[in-house]
Amino acid sequence: MYKGIEIIAEVKTQSPFGYKSDKSWDELFEVANKVGDIISIHTDRRWGGSFELLQKARSLTNKPILAKGIHKNDAGRMTSSNNVTKD
Repeated sequence: MYKGIEIIAEVKTQSPFGYKSDKSWDELFEVANKVGDIISIHTDRRWGGSFELLQKARSLTNKPILAKGIHKNDAGRMTSSNNVTKD
């Protein structure tokens, strides 16, 4: 928390617009977990994410996780992400 504001820290290794991190997902997660109050994890492969990484994140922290991604069938994915991130 910074001056009473909760921080959402995003873990993103790449984007479809040309961004490519020089850090691994694990390194980025470590920073996000250290500074964030909430961890944002991409589930879309175009941003370097997956539902497996969402599960990995859940196993590495007790902080709230925001799962984000754009999928062809978001209805089924909502159920999947809810099952992974339940505390």
